[in-house]
Amino acid sequence: MLKKNDIGPQAYRDAMSHFAGHVHVVTTDGPAGRRGAT
Repeated sequence: MLKKNDIGPQAYRDAMSHFAGHVHVVTTDGPAGRRGAT
């Protein structure tokens, strides 16, 4: 099981900006239900 690691929106955007040529898939399965984004 992966360890939960909260990061802020700006830190996430900064990290993802280093991989601009790729498709990112982000998913979660928490109390609010399953969610995903590309």
